Amino acid sequence: MRKVGSQISGRGVHGGGAMTDTVEVTQEDRLIGERLRRLRRERQLSQADLGGDRFSGSYVSHVEKGRRRLSPELVQYFASRLGVSPEQITSDEPVVAGAGEVERVTAYHEIQRAHAEHRFAWAARTAEAAAREAATRGELADAWSLSMMRARALFEGDESEQAA
Repeated sequence: MRKVGSQISGRGVHGGGAMTDTVEVTQEDRLIGERLRRLRRERQLSQADLGGDRFSGSYVSHVEKGRRRLSPELVQYFASRLGVSPEQITSDEPVVAGAGEVERVTAYHEIQRAHAEHRFAWAARTAEAAAREAATRGELADAWSLSMMRARALFEGDESEQAA
């Protein structure tokens, strides 16, 4: 999958040169960007961590500054990376975390930390258990995201064993 670069124009993303953002930035874009930044920092993620393998840290920076309008697909992607609902990124209303959400965010952090420490088997087991819990609560997007985290842990664990 290709990472999206940081240079943006009204016609799309391109490399090199100065930023030529022809999309009018609205107050709503700025507020959404600020919420995204706050949620990212609360989870102690870098912009590159939030972008994952799809978006560069620079691109995330532009989103956080309100220089890039978020499509519903991008909101969903960032929400899944942060372990929150899309409404927590786009809504003006503060969202109070329930017990299930706190557990889910904790699981996301634990899985990410295990990946960073190359404890792939533990990350896979934790992701599998959290995915089952999310599916039981009917949170299918979270269950899918956690299942993908499990698959990644299994894949990376297999690759690291082969390299050893």
